[in-house]
Amino acid sequence: MTDEVRNDLIARLEAVTNGSEELDLEILRVLDIRLGVDAPFISHMPHIQQFTRGIDAALTLLSPGAFWSLLTADAGGFQATVVNDHLAKYVRHNSAAMALCIAALKVRP
Repeated sequence: MTDEVRNDLIARLEAVTNGSEELDLEILRVLDIRLGVDAPFISHMPHIQQFTRGIDAALTLLSPGAFWSLLTADAGGFQATVVNDHLAKYVRHNSAAMALCIAALKVRP
């Protein structure tokens, strides 16, 4: 994954209010995560991780050894913090899963 592709994905995620299956599929594509099935047929399959819609799935995007925290933000929404190899990113979003997902992608090597 190049920095440009990652930055484009992060910009898309930051621009939306809620997660979606379309964004989850885009994360799978960009990170080259294999499902063992052909990509054109993976839409609407229940086993696709909901990275942008579920905290547990968003946490799977963290690199091994990364630290994270999730807090409610003073102005509403959530603040996620992810620290990986001395790089820390703080993200605020109205969705907890989206905040974690974006922060995890920002520190991902």
